[in-house]
Parts: sequence; structure tokens; C-alpha cells
Amino acid sequence: MWRAQPLFRGPIRGEKYETELEYNRNYRIKLRAKGYFYYQDTINLLGIYDGRLIEKDIVMTPLKVGSKLTLNPELSLEIYCGF
Repeated sequence: MWRAQPLFRGPIRGEKYETELEYNRNYRIKLRAKGYFYYQDTINLLGIYDGRLIEKDIVMTPLKVGSKLTLNPELSLEIYCGF
């Protein structure tokens, strides 16, 4: 089974992250932060061939008392292409 390699993986600082993505592709974003549930979404750029600014507000859900989940200790972002 083929598994896409991340275009970006690592901690991010601050509340905003910007990057440029190639046109006409699908991307998967994954976000992890200590004390919050894991977040995953897609950005579909298939059929798009012009420059566009895409903004995505992500609201992370805090873990509640009694919830169990293993998380990366830092805020971490991964972006995959071609899945």
C-alpha cells in the first residue's frame, strides 16, 4: 500500500501558518496539540489552475476530564499531497 510522504511536518509557532500549494491536487492536513483532540481535513485543489488565497479557521476541541487519547506534546502540522 502506497503512503504519501508529508510535504511539511513539524511544530508551528503562533496562531497562523501560511504555505504555497501546487495547483490541481488534493491535500490532507492533520493537526495535533497537547490537551486537544486530533484534527484532520482536506483541501481539494483539483481543477484549480490559478492563484487563490484559501483561509481555513481551525477550532481545536479541548479534551474533557475522563477522555483518553495519546497526543504529540507539541502543536504539530502535517500536509500530504496525492492521496
